[in-house]
Amino acid sequence: MTTLDGWQVGPDDDAIVKATLYGQSSRRGRSRSRSQHSGGAENLAYHYTISIISTMSLEAIKYKRGQLDILDQLQLPHTEVYDEVKSAQDAWHAIKEMRTRGAPAIAIVAALGLAVELELIAGKKELSSVAEEVEFFIKEKLEYLVTSRPTAVNLADAARKLQKIVQTAAKAQSASGTSVKDAYVQAAEQMLVDDVSDNKAIGEHGADWILKNAAGGKDQVSILTHCNTG
Repeated sequence: MTTLDGWQVGPDDDAIVKATLYGQSSRRGRSRSRSQHSGGAENLAYHYTISIISTMSLEAIKYKRGQLDILDQLQLPHTEVYDEVKSAQDAWHAIKEMRTRGAPAIAIVAALGLAVELELIAGKKELSSVAEEVEFFIKEKLEYLVTSRPTAVNLADAARKLQKIVQTAAKAQSASGTSVKDAYVQAAEQMLVDDVSDNKAIGEHGADWILKNAAGGKDQVSILTHCNTG
């Protein structure tokens, strides 16, 4: 395990890119560039040098059923802090305050935040046994979560898909509050699995293409990324 500008990189990790950050990231005039950089408003430009295929072991989302921890991206790159999310309200604030960023991550945090809340309610024996009541509870929570970032396409799309899954589960023969809850939690968890798989595939194909087509025979390629692409 090596550390590159605060990022831990392991040669045996199984995903995407080992990168040396040497660019700039400034907020309100504070610069993280190795070269001199005068402050302005917000500059989120990063400059990477791809050297080998590997991965950064920093996880934006840590989840197991009933527990969700998210990386507070406002603390990067100097500090690695994880915030516990126990409810839809916690997820709403994490998204609204931009502690979690990136369109797919926003949707996943919202979906899993509600999943954790449902599991905690069930664990306290406070979950309604009536399928329609749990369906209505989830519907209200999803609508609330969408208001945390109304312009986030992935978030609204995930909410619509999850609502349909819950509606179908509630209409099933002998449906119960628990069966509706389980259908929601399983669907939210699958979204995380699919998102991680998609992102790894994008990174692997993209890195391979860049090294083959842009390197010109060299073993290093410089890439400038903006916003949340890193």
